[in-house]
Amino acid sequence: MPVSHSELLVTSVQGRQAFDGAGLVTIEEWAPFGVALCDVRVRSGEGRVYWTSLHTLRPKDGVPFPRRLEVSKMRDEEILVSLKKERAGLVEEIHSGRRWPGCEFGKAIIGRSIDGAIADVQRRRGEP
Repeated sequence: MPVSHSELLVTSVQGRQAFDGAGLVTIEEWAPFGVALCDVRVRSGEGRVYWTSLHTLRPKDGVPFPRRLEVSKMRDEEILVSLKKERAGLVEEIHSGRRWPGCEFGKAIIGRSIDGAIADVQRRRGEP
């Protein structure tokens, strides 16, 4: 499965060095879709590992870190495209007349689930 643009952006932060209040740290993991207060795991020069917030770090190389909002918007767009593709595939399956033995009712349940997921993403993005 190909790597998405949002995943590439998230992994681009890993391994970079930054300054926190105590000195130089290396970023081991960035989790921008979790709790905002502790979204990055870092390792200090002394080997101490702890979680902190990415926005409190200053990049050593001077290149700004990506923002959570930027990555979230990118991921929402990828999810929306994927869900709409799945929905189109389901509609095509329904119109093809191919039966789902013992599970015909499942087509409606799956369709409503996909529609609900699309609506959730659109609501999060502020779309009507």
